[in-house]
Amino acid sequence: EQPELLREQEEATVEDTLQHLRQQKRVLLDADEGRAAQFGDVLIIDMQGFELNEEGSRGAELEIGSAEGMKFELGGGGFSKEMQESLVGIKVGETRDCQVALGRNAGDMGGQKIICAVTCQAIKEQKLPEINDEFAKGLKREEQFKQAGTLEGIPEEEQGIVETYTVADLRAEIAQEVRQVSATQSNANIDEQLKSHLRQTVKVRCEWAALSQEVQAEEELAAIARAVAVREDLLGSIDMDAVSRETWDRLAVPDSGETVKEVGKDPAREYQAMHKKILVEKVMEEVLVWLRQRTEIVPAGE
Repeated sequence: EQPELLREQEEATVEDTLQHLRQQKRVLLDADEGRAAQFGDVLIIDMQGFELNEEGSRGAELEIGSAEGMKFELGGGGFSKEMQESLVGIKVGETRDCQVALGRNAGDMGGQKIICAVTCQAIKEQKLPEINDEFAKGLKREEQFKQAGTLEGIPEEEQGIVETYTVADLRAEIAQEVRQVSATQSNANIDEQLKSHLRQTVKVRCEWAALSQEVQAEEELAAIARAVAVREDLLGSIDMDAVSRETWDRLAVPDSGETVKEVGKDPAREYQAMHKKILVEKVMEEVLVWLRQRTEIVPAGE
């Protein structure tokens, strides 16, 4: 059974995810004329920064701390707690002076206090949708619309489910994703410990070239993993045809900022290097799976 604490964490994460999805579907409506801003409203503001004089008045204008048409949620972060509290009650057309301390990204002025003159241009009320079956159906329709434009398309088991999809189904789907992410993170932590144990248990000497410390550590771990795979007869589980296909797929991925992958001067060498890299990854995956199956997980400190 899942421990009670983990079950509570999962339920909390599901609820947080639903609220995030709800926030994405919000509609902003003009607040009633003359209404003062309150927490939860979205403000459209102009800002002008000024130096802070000793007596607390405005000094010279600054470029930093200035902006026009900025949108932010009052109480939703983005500004200091003190500044947000000082803007509660502001009305459209009103200007308020707020003292703020600049962060480290402000360069030479980092840490200094300045005045931000904030002028409210508009106040928007957030209208959030109810979390119900119609909300869930809308999200599933959007998801399937995006899936329909991919090579894989809509999964066969999900075709035609939109009209019967409920908020309970949405919660269950989110919970499953939460468990999958948790399991992936847990396996990643275990894998790092297993790799560390392999390095400590088996010693490999690299004498073929002068390598950086990082590259040498990678080569040593790859050699250890291959030795384990050979000894335990794990190499037969690797689909070499799939390795070749993945090699070609990765070689076809354009470099960052490019739309087409340029063929290198030595395609054969590039293929061999990528093929080796992928094979090393597959060998390590097989070894880690084999080790996890034989590993006893105990609480830290035992």
